[in-house]
Amino acid sequence: MPTAGHSALTFMLGAKADGETVLKGLQSIFQEQAMTESVHNWQDHSYLAAFVNQKGSFANLRIHPHGLALLALQSYDGDSQGQEVESFEKVEERMEELK
Repeated sequence: MPTAGHSALTFMLGAKADGETVLKGLQSIFQEQAMTESVHNWQDHSYLAAFVNQKGSFANLRIHPHGLALLALQSYDGDSQGQEVESFEKVEERMEELK
């Protein structure tokens, strides 16, 4: 039977969030999971990044200019739950560094 997992993180960054710096800081973690990315930014300096792998798992990262960063990670079937947890822990650690 197919299984799915969903995890979410919310961060409040210090001072004014620099979305581009946050994206670059997290990019290598998603690349390790062979995820491709699509990034959209708006005039108010908010960002939406979507990361997708070949197995259908994906992550959405939304960065608001006032310092709020939201990350949702969803995995489906063949992806290893252990890898997802490890990646999520790496994201948490990196976000703490970027605050």
